[in-house]
Amino acid sequence: MGALRAAVERALAELGPGLYGVACSGGADSMALADLAIDIAGGSHVVVLTIDHGLSVGSERVAADVAAWARSRGAAGVIRRVDVERRAGSGIESAARDARYAALDELAAELGLTAVLVGHTARDQAETVLMRILRGTGPAGLAAMPTATLSHSSNDGDPSVPIVRPLLAIDRDAIDTYVADRALPIWDDPMNVDHALARVRIRAAILPMLRRENPMVDHALLRLAASAAEWLAVIDGLARPFARFPIDCAALAQHLPAIRKRAVALALEHHGIGWDTTHLDRIDRL
Repeated sequence: MGALRAAVERALAELGPGLYGVACSGGADSMALADLAIDIAGGSHVVVLTIDHGLSVGSERVAADVAAWARSRGAAGVIRRVDVERRAGSGIESAARDARYAALDELAAELGLTAVLVGHTARDQAETVLMRILRGTGPAGLAAMPTATLSHSSNDGDPSVPIVRPLLAIDRDAIDTYVADRALPIWDDPMNVDHALARVRIRAAILPMLRRENPMVDHALLRLAASAAEWLAVIDGLARPFARFPIDCAALAQHLPAIRKRAVALALEHHGIGWDTTHLDRIDRL
């Protein structure tokens, strides 16, 4: 419990005084994070944000229960319902994630939040790395989820509210222990056991198989992500001077492919435009 609390205390201290949003689905990870944020910062400085995707039976009731719990702890509880629209080449997981972060962006702007905290843990990070490997990611994808990133709440791509992941180095056992010790209410999402979803299959089947080959595979995936993030920081430093539209193609052409592609990726990200390695390869060949 000490490492868990210390992680949240450190994140809030780095953010400084303000009004913190905590994205909370009602699951163990986000409930532990919300409870700790309220305990550390005080309820008047926390808004518990529940995004109702409407994808599970009873999701509206769960959202209402989470908001009621937040209010019982002295924090504000806010619910935002979103419509999840599938796009060509995009699964329901990706569409739900995009809708969720768009809603969090909107709420952060509306409520004047200093940051939005999300409850991703070490297990989520390991799963993300493995999922991206299976899909053929590049070096940036191997870095997986950063501990903090900037959202883009406006159409012109101006960065706004930080998205912070204080629990990214915390394993699930610590979360479960905290939840049990605090007797926190938990609302399980039926989608977490839906094997039609890639992340569920990775969690329930692929990772357990890999653990039989290497019991430390989760730690290996986390080390890979950390190492990739270190290298990515170097490449970003070299690419960022060129990462603006219109791109100075003549100057950028003097650099290595990794720098050229990353400059384009950063420019696209700044304007809220998605990309994958195939897009970058095609652009680089122009």
